[in-house]
Amino acid sequence: ARARAGDAQARLVQARGALAHVSAPANAAPGEYELRAPVGGRVLRRTIAPGQVVNAFEPAFLLGANDGVDVVLQAPVAQRAAYAPGLAVVMDDGTRGSLVAVAAATESGSQSVRLRARLPQAKHWLVGQRTSARLELPAPSGSVRVPLAALVPDGERTLVFVANGTRYAAVQVERLGADAQSAIVRGALKPGDAIVASGASTLKSLHAE
Repeated sequence: ARARAGDAQARLVQARGALAHVSAPANAAPGEYELRAPVGGRVLRRTIAPGQVVNAFEPAFLLGANDGVDVVLQAPVAQRAAYAPGLAVVMDDGTRGSLVAVAAATESGSQSVRLRARLPQAKHWLVGQRTSARLELPAPSGSVRVPLAALVPDGERTLVFVANGTRYAAVQVERLGADAQSAIVRGALKPGDAIVASGASTLKSLHAE
């Protein structure tokens, strides 16, 4: 009996807390109430409709307390050791956010791990929208950044040309990642090498000859 009384008291407290944000408007019919938001923000999702019967403690609206949104990412588990809170996340429209959480297990039936990032300014992104994003991982040891225009495809290989005085040497590299302006590569390069960024395709034809 004491346990049931304690449970009933807890439910009463919870119900009174919920009703603190509900009021009956003037001339309201029996059972009509006015919902008021507990915090300032914007409505992200509505789960009820006019005239609908609402069960006890059923959520009516999903509110966002600010302009930010969280983004759930599926990332390859092979890079799991490189994922850490604080890494930059770039959406396909250029919106930037940061990684805030990394799952401790893989997704069921896949070789991917779930990540959660936060965008401080959501812009046109909506809750439930599907898109792609780029996670900026730390560059591996021994890699360098080169202009994207310096990469020259050569069959299954990728080359860059390094200037040494009046001579140019073709160096095979492994492309690790890229953005719109530059690429991260690994090969027989070192910081400070003079990389050919303009006319590299012409050097390739001369190199083949």
